[in-house]
Amino acid sequence: MTLTAQGTPVVDLNRSRLELKEGLAFSVPLTGSAPTVQGAVNARYWVNDRFALGAGAGALFQTGSALATRLGIEATVVPFPGWGLTAGYNFLGFTSNLGFQPMRQGAYVKADLLIDEITR
Repeated sequence: MTLTAQGTPVVDLNRSRLELKEGLAFSVPLTGSAPTVQGAVNARYWVNDRFALGAGAGALFQTGSALATRLGIEATVVPFPGWGLTAGYNFLGFTSNLGFQPMRQGAYVKADLLIDEITR
């Protein structure tokens, strides 16, 4: 059995263009195994209302294990208001069950629900 918590506070430096997101997750196994902590920082710059470029870094630490890191880039296109389609590539990566971002090495595609865009 494992106790897991995670959160992703968002800091929007310049609402019209630059978006910064941080995330922190931790897992404490109730079986006596070592706790795990995962963190991530991502930045996305909106070139215009429909296209953004981004980069991100993340790390996973477990007591008694080596530090695992992630470093990647991504591009987002908004096909229609409120929805983003993001394609990216992680040059460095790792496998994690705590995921709030794609952490494995290699290419990925994800869909983003842009709620703040709908409510503006």
